[in-house]
Amino acid sequence: MKILLTTLNSKFIHSSLALKYLYNNIYDIADVSVREYTINENLQDIFCDIMSENYDLIAFSTYIWNVEHILKLCCDIKLANPYTKLLFGGPEVSFDSIDFMKKNDMVDYIIRDEGEIVF
Repeated sequence: MKILLTTLNSKFIHSSLALKYLYNNIYDIADVSVREYTINENLQDIFCDIMSENYDLIAFSTYIWNVEHILKLCCDIKLANPYTKLLFGGPEVSFDSIDFMKKNDMVDYIIRDEGEIVF
Protein backbone atom coordinates (compact mmCIF):
# COMPACT_ATOMS: atom_id res chain seq x y z
CA MET A 1 0.00 0.00 0.00
CA LYS A 2 1.37 3.39 -1.03
CA ILE A 3 0.53 6.13 1.51
CA LEU A 4 0.82 9.91 1.40
CA LEU A 5 0.75 12.01 4.57
CA THR A 6 -0.01 15.61 3.64
CA THR A 7 -1.46 18.95 4.59
CA LEU A 8 -1.80 22.52 3.42
CA ASN A 9 0.10 24.73 5.82
CA SER A 10 -0.72 28.42 6.19
CA LYS A 11 2.81 29.45 5.11
CA PHE A 12 6.01 27.83 3.79
CA ILE A 13 7.77 28.58 7.07
CA HIS A 14 5.29 26.42 8.96
CA SER A 15 5.66 22.67 9.11
CA SER A 16 3.32 19.97 10.37
CA LEU A 17 4.60 17.99 13.34
CA ALA A 18 1.59 15.68 13.08
CA LEU A 19 2.77 14.32 9.74
CA LYS A 20 6.25 13.70 11.09
CA TYR A 21 4.91 11.83 14.12
CA LEU A 22 2.76 9.60 11.91
CA TYR A 23 5.60 9.03 9.47
CA ASN A 24 7.99 7.98 12.24
CA ASN A 25 5.49 5.41 13.47
CA ILE A 26 5.12 3.62 10.12
CA TYR A 27 8.07 4.39 7.82
CA ASP A 28 9.67 1.00 8.49
CA ILE A 29 6.52 -1.03 7.75
CA ALA A 30 4.85 0.92 4.93
CA ASP A 31 5.60 2.70 1.67
CA VAL A 32 4.91 6.19 3.00
CA SER A 33 5.73 9.71 1.83
CA VAL A 34 5.27 13.14 3.38
CA ARG A 35 4.45 16.17 1.25
CA GLU A 36 3.53 19.57 2.58
CA TYR A 37 1.91 22.36 0.62
CA THR A 38 0.46 25.75 1.52
CA ILE A 39 -3.00 27.25 1.16
CA ASN A 40 -1.44 29.86 -1.15
CA GLU A 41 -0.43 27.30 -3.77
CA ASN A 42 -2.61 26.58 -6.77
CA LEU A 43 -4.92 23.64 -5.97
CA GLN A 44 -4.58 22.27 -9.50
CA ASP A 45 -0.79 22.16 -9.11
CA ILE A 46 -1.17 20.34 -5.76
CA PHE A 47 -3.66 17.93 -7.32
CA CYS A 48 -1.29 17.12 -10.20
CA ASP A 49 1.61 16.59 -7.83
CA ILE A 50 -0.39 14.23 -5.61
CA MET A 51 -1.93 12.28 -8.48
CA SER A 52 1.44 11.76 -10.17
CA GLU A 53 2.33 9.14 -7.56
CA ASN A 54 -0.84 6.97 -7.60
CA TYR A 55 -1.30 6.64 -3.84
CA ASP A 56 -3.65 4.06 -2.33
CA LEU A 57 -4.27 6.16 0.79
CA ILE A 58 -3.94 9.91 1.22
CA ALA A 59 -4.05 11.18 4.81
CA PHE A 60 -4.74 14.88 5.36
CA SER A 61 -4.03 16.85 8.51
CA THR A 62 -6.90 19.35 8.71
CA TYR A 63 -7.16 22.67 10.45
CA ILE A 64 -9.54 25.62 10.30
CA TRP A 65 -7.35 27.39 7.71
CA ASN A 66 -7.07 24.47 5.27
CA VAL A 67 -10.15 22.25 5.50
CA GLU A 68 -12.10 23.97 2.70
CA HIS A 69 -9.12 23.78 0.33
CA ILE A 70 -8.56 20.13 1.23
CA LEU A 71 -12.21 19.26 0.63
CA LYS A 72 -12.06 20.82 -2.86
CA LEU A 73 -8.86 18.90 -3.55
CA CYS A 74 -10.42 15.64 -2.36
CA CYS A 75 -13.42 16.02 -4.67
CA ASP A 76 -11.01 16.14 -7.61
CA ILE A 77 -8.98 13.22 -6.27
CA LYS A 78 -12.08 11.02 -5.95
CA LEU A 79 -13.22 11.99 -9.45
CA ALA A 80 -9.82 11.09 -10.89
CA ASN A 81 -9.49 7.85 -8.92
CA PRO A 82 -12.47 6.68 -6.84
CA TYR A 83 -10.37 3.82 -5.44
CA THR A 84 -8.00 6.17 -3.62
CA LYS A 85 -8.88 6.16 0.07
CA LEU A 86 -8.99 9.54 1.83
CA LEU A 87 -8.30 9.86 5.54
CA PHE A 88 -8.74 13.04 7.56
CA GLY A 89 -7.29 13.83 10.94
CA GLY A 90 -6.63 16.92 12.99
CA PRO A 91 -8.58 19.32 15.11
CA GLU A 92 -11.01 20.41 12.40
CA VAL A 93 -12.57 16.94 12.06
CA SER A 94 -12.08 15.43 15.53
CA PHE A 95 -14.95 17.09 17.37
CA ASP A 96 -17.89 16.15 15.11
CA SER A 97 -16.57 13.43 12.83
CA ILE A 98 -19.88 11.67 12.10
CA ASP A 99 -21.56 14.87 10.90
CA PHE A 100 -18.44 15.82 8.93
CA MET A 101 -18.48 12.48 7.08
CA LYS A 102 -22.20 12.79 6.36
CA LYS A 103 -21.61 16.18 4.76
CA ASN A 104 -18.49 15.08 2.87
CA ASP A 105 -19.04 11.64 1.41
CA MET A 106 -15.66 11.57 -0.34
CA VAL A 107 -13.97 11.13 3.05
CA ASP A 108 -13.39 7.43 3.75
CA TYR A 109 -11.88 7.61 7.24
CA ILE A 110 -11.42 10.03 10.12
CA ILE A 111 -8.94 9.61 12.93
CA ARG A 112 -10.02 11.46 16.06
CA ASP A 113 -7.72 12.86 18.71
CA GLU A 114 -4.11 11.61 18.73
CA GLY A 115 -3.55 9.48 15.67
CA GLU A 116 -0.13 7.88 16.08
CA ILE A 117 -1.29 4.58 17.57
CA VAL A 118 -4.58 4.34 15.68
CA PHE A 119 -2.92 5.04 12.35
